Amino acid sequence: MTQKIIVNDPTFAKKLFSEVGAWSLVWLFLRVWLGWGWISAGWGKITGDGAHPWGPETILGFWQKAVAIPQPPARPAIAYDWYRSFLEFLISINAESWMASVVAWGEFLVGIALIAGAFVGIAAAIGAFMNMNFMLAGAASTNPVMMLAAILIVLAWKTAGWWGFDRWLLPRLGTPWSRVQVEKVNNDKNQQQYMKTIKSIVISLLFIPVLAFAHELVALPNAGLTPESAFYFVDKIGEALREFFTFNPESKAHLQIDFAAERIAEIKIILETKGVNAKGLGVAESRLQANIARVAGIVESEKSKGKDVSELAKSISEDFDANKEALKQAFKAEERSLEAKEDELKAKIREARRLGDTAQIEALAKELGEIKAQKELLELKEEEQEEALEQEEEKIEREMEEKEDAEKAIKEAEEEKQEVLDEAAEEGMRVPAEAFEKFDKLLAQAKELFSKENYVGAKQLAKQAEDALEKVEDAIEDLDEAKEEEEELKEEQEDRVKEGVKNEE
Repeated sequence: MTQKIIVNDPTFAKKLFSEVGAWSLVWLFLRVWLGWGWISAGWGKITGDGAHPWGPETILGFWQKAVAIPQPPARPAIAYDWYRSFLEFLISINAESWMASVVAWGEFLVGIALIAGAFVGIAAAIGAFMNMNFMLAGAASTNPVMMLAAILIVLAWKTAGWWGFDRWLLPRLGTPWSRVQVEKVNNDKNQQQYMKTIKSIVISLLFIPVLAFAHELVALPNAGLTPESAFYFVDKIGEALREFFTFNPESKAHLQIDFAAERIAEIKIILETKGVNAKGLGVAESRLQANIARVAGIVESEKSKGKDVSELAKSISEDFDANKEALKQAFKAEERSLEAKEDELKAKIREARRLGDTAQIEALAKELGEIKAQKELLELKEEEQEEALEQEEEKIEREMEEKEDAEKAIKEAEEEKQEVLDEAAEEGMRVPAEAFEKFDKLLAQAKELFSKENYVGAKQLAKQAEDALEKVEDAIEDLDEAKEEEEELKEEQEDRVKEGVKNEE
C-alpha cells in the first residue's frame, strides 16, 4: 500500500504565492518596477532614443564581441562553449536582421504585460529568459537583479497579477491543468483583517522613500567593530576577503574608498567614546592612510599599463572629497566637545576662586590642562591626516588633470593658429600653407598621442606646436614690415614723379 505524502507550505508562502488580496500589493510594486525597466529598454531600442543605438549592426557587434576568444590570460566573455556555438550559428544565418526587432519588441511587450498585470507569470518567465541570455553572453549590468525579480514573480504567478488583468483572466481562462478555484469569503471579521493588512502594507511602502531619504543623509557607513574591540581582527579578515574577491581594478579602487569611509566612521566613534588619547585611534588613522594610498597606487598602476585613468580618477576624487569632508567634521565635532568641556571647567574654576576653594581650583586646573593637551593633540592629528590625505589626493588629481591639460593645450594651439590667420586677414595678407607646416605636423602628432592616451606627450607637442607659431607670427610681422616699406617706397616714388612733373612745368 503506497502512501501519499504532502508537504504543506508555510503560512507566509501561502499568503504570498497562493492567496490573492492585500499581500498581492507586494507583487504590484515589484511588477511595476520590473515592467518599467523593460518598457524603458524596449522603447529606447524601438524608437532609437535609447542610451545606445540599436539595430541589426548593434546586435551583430554584440554577438561578435561575445564569441571572441581573447589571448590568455584574458578570459572570454562566454563561459559555455555550447552558448558560443549557438551565437555563432545565429551569426552564420544572419539572424541579426530579425533578432534586433524581436529583442526590442519583446522587451517592450514584456514590460506592458507586467505593468498591466496580464499573464504576469508568462511575461516574467520570458523576461527572465532574456536576462539569462544577456548574462550568458557576458553582459551582467542590471540583469541579475531583474532576473531575480522575474523569478519571484513567476513563483507568485497566481497572485502577482491580482491587482491587474489577471484578476479576471485567470478565473475566466484557468490553467492548462485546472480551473482556478475562487473561494468567496464575506464576513466582518475577515473583512476587518483584510483592511488591516492593506493598511499595514501601504504604510510600510510609504515609509520606503522616507527611509531612502534618511539613508542619503548619512554621510558615513556603520563603523561596526573599531580598533578598540578585541574582535577587530574579524573586520580585517572580512575586508581582506572582499578585496580578494574583487577583480576589476576600478572596483578595487572604489572598494578602498568604501574602506576609507569605514575608517573615518571608526575615527568618529573612537573620538566620541574614547577620546583623542585612545590607542585605537592611531590604528584607524594608519589604516585610513593605507586605504587611500592603495587607491592612488591602483590609479598609477593602471596608468602605467597605458590605460586612460582620467575618468576613474575623477570619480574617485569626488568620493575622496566627501570622505575628507566627513573626516574634517569628525575632528571638528570632537574639537567642539573639548571646547565645551574647557568652558565648563573655566566656569567651575571661577566659582571655586570666588569660594576660595584652593584644592578644588588645583584639581580643576589640572583637568583643564589635560583638556588643553587633548585639544593640541587633536589639532596635531587633524593636521597630520590632512597632510597625508592631500598627498595622495594630489596623486589622484594629477592623473585626472593630465587629460584635461592635454585637451586644453591642443585647443589653445588651434585657437592660436586661428588668431594668426585672422590677424593676417585683417592686414590683407595671405599666409602660405607652408608657413604652418611645422605647426600642423606637431599638432597632428599631439592628437595622435592623445588618442593613444599619452597625455603628457600630447601636451608637450601641443606646446611645441604653439611655440612654432611664434616663428610664423614673426614671419608675418616681417612681411607686414616689408609691405609697409614697399608702400612707403612707392609713395616716395610717386612724390618724386609729381615733383619732377611740377619742375618741368
